[in-house]
Amino acid sequence: MTTRTELEQRWTSLSPGHTDLKSVNKYVALEYIEAEEVERELLCKECDEIVFFDGKRELWTTKGSGKMNLPAHILATVYKGYYLVNPL
Repeated sequence: MTTRTELEQRWTSLSPGHTDLKSVNKYVALEYIEAEEVERELLCKECDEIVFFDGKRELWTTKGSGKMNLPAHILATVYKGYYLVNPL
């Protein structure tokens, strides 16, 4: 079971101009990223809020720019920002 601490440890804050975020150009007012059976790379840029859920409850909230390997069975919402999800 994924915990708040694990999500915090997986997140790497990046500057909006970081090389890893150059391909992140899909702006959303609000996007719901479904949970999947496998890990995926989540890239976020200039987001007002990113919220992670285990399907039952909120686990952790952050904002800004960064990346993480999104664990299997974890869903996320991105509020007012840019994001990209890549397979690993």
